[in-house]
Amino acid sequence: MSEDINLKHNLFGYNRIEQEYDEIVALKGDLVMELHKGMTVKLVGDSRGYVPGNFKPGEEVTIVGFTLPYSNGETDHIIEVSNGSHKGWVKPSNIQRREYSSEIRVKMDAVLWKMQQRASAASGELFEVVYKSLSDDDRWNIPTQGLLEYSNFMVTRALSNLDEFGYILMQTIAKQYERSPTGERFILDPVRFDKGTTAILYLDKEGELVSVSNPITIRTTTEPSEIELDGYDYYIVLTGPSAGKKLYSHTGGLTTPVYKPKPVAPAPKPKSSAGIKIFISYARKDEKFKDALAEHLSGLRNNKIIEDWTDKELLAGDVWNDAICQVLEESKIILFLVSSTFMNSNYINEVEIKRALERNKEGDAIIIPIIIRPCDFKSLPLQKFAALPKNLKPISDWTSRDKAWLDVVDGLKKVIATL
Repeated sequence: MSEDINLKHNLFGYNRIEQEYDEIVALKGDLVMELHKGMTVKLVGDSRGYVPGNFKPGEEVTIVGFTLPYSNGETDHIIEVSNGSHKGWVKPSNIQRREYSSEIRVKMDAVLWKMQQRASAASGELFEVVYKSLSDDDRWNIPTQGLLEYSNFMVTRALSNLDEFGYILMQTIAKQYERSPTGERFILDPVRFDKGTTAILYLDKEGELVSVSNPITIRTTTEPSEIELDGYDYYIVLTGPSAGKKLYSHTGGLTTPVYKPKPVAPAPKPKSSAGIKIFISYARKDEKFKDALAEHLSGLRNNKIIEDWTDKELLAGDVWNDAICQVLEESKIILFLVSSTFMNSNYINEVEIKRALERNKEGDAIIIPIIIRPCDFKSLPLQKFAALPKNLKPISDWTSRDKAWLDVVDGLKKVIATL
């Protein structure tokens, strides 16, 4: 099943003057001028039909500049316009709102359509960020609405000199909806543009903005591409307006596509059919804690008392979401390694915790939270379950982490003894 869908590329020009003008002009000086310079607009009068500067209502003029902010610090600039014969000054309310659009035609099948619908929760908030952040001296943001709603794909225009970059990016995304260069399909969402036109992007994995395991850093310089780790997550970083031209060819090298159009791969089978199946859920940043737990579970594992599983067991070619969900369904005990990063994961909250709670309510699974780093554990729905280590002391706060993990293993043994 496939159909042609028009992705409507809305370039918002001078169309939010009355409501958001103060925030727009907070960009200040040449940035504001660059945003609207050369734009042809129509003038509207006030309640009395009056337009200052010897202009008339309905007259077409060209924006040529702005005044500097008032000495009192207010940012209500006055707009300099010209009708070709003379220049004058008008108020923001004298500019008629307008919108520009262009369309790109792409093929959209049912799978990608569904992914886009599920993406709304993750990306809908991004669209509101732009006008709240324009006054930030540290950065300005251009969000995109990462979903197809009424066949519209919204891109907010920020600076005229980024139009080409944004449009190339738009074309790139449209091509990726149809098929990526490697034959794998995924969704790429531009999330934030920092000052210096550095764009940070995430892969959108079935409705959740997630990081890329092996990202590509694309620079406009002659430096080779490299993997870059920024704080908690991996990002693809683009520097400079021309970087968008390189994006499509480079993204073919991504090693973690969101979706592969092929039959669902089964979850990897445990090496032994003996033992109680245990699923371990954790945030990627907390992988060292997961590895430490796996090490301390070796005695139970070697004696075939348990079969523990994490996403590290995924094989090449596995559809990660289906594999995780299948093992989650089969496991009798579900361990959650709780931290602030864990709590901030949409996928963990919306998929793993949600399904674990359902299975626990049905009597099919036992939930054991393990607090590994200090966090607001009591705000989680998991707080009603007995957590480890004892006294809810996070693993990271123990003088001896080996003793902390031993306490966890002892607690787990007591649960296993009841099965």
